[in-house]
Amino acid sequence: MLVMLVVHFNGLNFTATLSVEINFWACKAESESNGIGNSTNALNRLTDMPTERKR
Repeated sequence: MLVMLVVHFNGLNFTATLSVEINFWACKAESESNGIGNSTNALNRLTDMPTERKR
């Protein structure tokens, strides 16, 4: 019984991690499909660097 519970919780953690991964890549693909400018803006927000340093 205890082993089944551990496996169940591990499965939940794996599913949550996978969901986060999918959301991240979906956002990345969406920002890239929106064009170069929007991708650069998204990258600037992610890294929190001034635009001058990016150019």
